[in-house]
Amino acid sequence: MLRRSPSNKRSTIVQFTLLAFLYLNPSAASSDPHAKPHAVDFLYIESNTDGSSGGHVALRIDDDVFHFQHESGFNHLTRNGWSDFLRTYSEIENRDIHSARLDISAPDAERLADRLNLARLIQEAHLDHL
Repeated sequence: MLRRSPSNKRSTIVQFTLLAFLYLNPSAASSDPHAKPHAVDFLYIESNTDGSSGGHVALRIDDDVFHFQHESGFNHLTRNGWSDFLRTYSEIENRDIHSARLDISAPDAERLADRLNLARLIQEAHLDHL
């Protein structure tokens, strides 16, 4: 049965997708053939029966996982280490995690991580101001 997700979950997915892919330039290629490759994965975390009935999405860049959390009426862009993220969602919450490797260049992966980190800093400044 196909169900519509509540608007805040849909909004979270839309926000994350737009934020993540607005900063990618698919025509960019690595100018350094010896540049360290970056692992970039799109993650889908299956729903559970409690507060996460719509599932969850995240973006893993090397050992950092970026995702939105809904807390105190706001969607917060958060960053967790991969081992902490895996422990929380897979071991503690017993949720399956599916991943798809994104085929992007090392410069694009670095740019994406930089932009997500910048967005987090700006978000924290705005929340501190509130």
